[in-house]
Amino acid sequence: MKYTLSTLTGSLIAFMILMNGILAGVIGNDTSSIVIHAIGLPVIALIMITKKTGPQFQTGLPLYLYSAGALGFLTVIFTNYSFAHLGVSLPVALGLFGQTSSSLLIDRYGWLGVKPRPFVKAKLLGMAITLVGIILMMFY
Repeated sequence: MKYTLSTLTGSLIAFMILMNGILAGVIGNDTSSIVIHAIGLPVIALIMITKKTGPQFQTGLPLYLYSAGALGFLTVIFTNYSFAHLGVSLPVALGLFGQTSSSLLIDRYGWLGVKPRPFVKAKLLGMAITLVGIILMMFY
């Protein structure tokens, strides 16, 4: 199930980039970001109402954990800009490469409290194959 959901997430991201990029092309990057996030708020509110849950805040959490919203906002802005110049597939591929690179470092060094996981050199092969694929996409 976890692999299926992760694959579904990848598909949703591709469609999100497509729709957000088209919207940004019509109404502008800044305005589209406002619209995108303004629509997201009632959607999650409806989900919480349906599940009969509410927001759960805890005291003592490091403030940087709340910065994920800013990272999400920047992700939308950057992908909208990239979409306008690169289409859908290349921003998705480059984003995947960036996610993979960052996650390998996070896992290796245990950043932000993640349990450190040893780096396996075989993962470099996967990164190299991904990079070759991206280079082919850029030029063909």
